[in-house]
Amino acid sequence: MKSHFKILFWLLALSFLSVGLKNFEIGLNNDGPLYSAISRNIITSGDWFSLDGWVPEFRNYAEHPHLGFWFIAAVFKILPITDSSARIPGHLFFVFFLLFYYGLIKRLSSEKSAVWAILILIVWRSFSNCFSSVFLDPGLLALVTAGLFIFDKALVENRKVWHLLSGICLGTALLIKGLAIAQYLPVFLSFYLLRRRQTKLYYLIFFVLGFLSVVIPYISLTVLNCKFPFFQTYWQRQVAQRVAKTYSFKELLNLNLWSLLLKETYFLALLVPFSLFQRNKSWGYWISFLLAISFFLFYSPNFAYGAQYWLHLFPWLAWMIAESYLSKLPIKSESLIRTTTIFSIFAVWFVQYSSISIHHTTGTEELRIKN
Repeated sequence: MKSHFKILFWLLALSFLSVGLKNFEIGLNNDGPLYSAISRNIITSGDWFSLDGWVPEFRNYAEHPHLGFWFIAAVFKILPITDSSARIPGHLFFVFFLLFYYGLIKRLSSEKSAVWAILILIVWRSFSNCFSSVFLDPGLLALVTAGLFIFDKALVENRKVWHLLSGICLGTALLIKGLAIAQYLPVFLSFYLLRRRQTKLYYLIFFVLGFLSVVIPYISLTVLNCKFPFFQTYWQRQVAQRVAKTYSFKELLNLNLWSLLLKETYFLALLVPFSLFQRNKSWGYWISFLLAISFFLFYSPNFAYGAQYWLHLFPWLAWMIAESYLSKLPIKSESLIRTTTIFSIFAVWFVQYSSISIHHTTGTEELRIKN
C-alpha cells in the first residue's frame, strides 16, 4: 500500500508539472476555443445532443461524437466557464492515462521500463502540451490504455468481468473520438492472440457486450434527441469527404513527417529501429511495436500527424526506448521516482511564482470563451 501511494504521489507531481502549471492563465491552442464554445453552448441552450459551434461552418457540428464535449460541459456546469475550467478534463485524463500506462508496462515489461517510459513522455513537451489544452484525443488515449490494461487482466486471469470492463472502456472511447478507435482494434486482436493462454473464445462475448452496453444507448438517445441527422453527417464529413479522398500511403514517404517526428522526440526516435535487433524482447515490446505501426498505417496516410496526433504514437515509442535501453542502466526505479518527485515539487513551485507564461496562445476572436 505504501508503495502504491508513492507511485500515485509521483504521478500526480509529474502531472502537475506537465499539464497543471498556471492553469489560471488565459489561452487555448488549436481546436480548444471551438470545443469550449460548443461545450458552453450545451450549458446555455440546455440541448446536450445538437452540437453548435456558433459559427456558420460549425452550426450543425458532427465531426466528433458527444462525450468529449459533455465532459467539458459538465465542468462548466459546476465551475465558471473559463479557459482554466475547459482544461480540467485534459488534466484528469492525463493522470488517468499515466496510471494505466504505468500499470500496463509494469505488467508486460518491467517496473523500471514503466518509470523510464513515463519520464521520456514528460520530457517530450509536445505530448503533455496536448493534455493542457482542450483536445479530444487525450480521452481516447486514456480510455484505450485502460482498456488494454484491463483486457490483459481478462486474458490472463480468465475472468468475465474484466472482459466486460475492457469493452466498456473501448465503447466509451468511441463516444469521444468515433471511428478513430479503428487504429486500436488490430492491437486488441493481437493482444488476444499473444496473451490468451487458457481464455475461452466465448468469453469475448462479454467484451462485445461491454462495448455495446455503452454504444447502443448513445446511438439511440442521439437519434431521438438530435435536431439533425448526426450520424449521417458524421459519416459524410469524416469518412466520405475526408478519409476516402485524402488517404494515401504515399504520405509515409513524406520527409516532413519523419523530420518532425525526430525533432519533437529530440531525435530519440532514432533508437527505435535499432531496438528491433535486440534479443529477449518482452510481450510488452511487441505490443508497443504494433501500436506504433498502427499509428503509421491509420493516421499518417491521412495527413494526420504532429500536434495532438502524436498522442497515439509517442507512448509506444517511449515504451520501446525505455525497455530496450534505459531499463538496462544500473539505476533503481525507486531512486528515479524519489529524485523526479522532489524535482517536480520544486519546479512547480518555481514556475508557478515566476514570470514564465504557459498558456499564451488564444484562438480566433469569434470562438473565444465568454463568461
